[in-house]
Amino acid sequence: MMKRLLAAAVLAAGAALLVPQAANADPSPDDPYGWNAYRDRSDAFVSPLDPGAYFDPAKVFKYLLVSPYGNGHSIECRGDGHYVQIHDCRQYDDNGNPHALTEITNPLRRLFVYS
Repeated sequence: MMKRLLAAAVLAAGAALLVPQAANADPSPDDPYGWNAYRDRSDAFVSPLDPGAYFDPAKVFKYLLVSPYGNGHSIECRGDGHYVQIHDCRQYDDNGNPHALTEITNPLRRLFVYS
């Protein structure tokens, strides 16, 4: 009986060592799961002048973006879009400097403007 118990404990310890640990880059105490961290959201935006921005089923649910760079430059926003709504967005210019994207209140669709 003792041998079986010892063997089960050794197997459980070995299995725990083989399970890979999740990568976690210093989570904030306020946001332990990273739901409110900055993430690349370039694919969530569309220019208002883009053909199909209002009628193409692949683009109608994307946020509108008024920017001199359009969607050509990286856009980062806080929030994961599921647990935390996407907010506090920024877009990088040609030199890699971040510029805030200001959200304009719009009852129909979220609109962000380059600051």
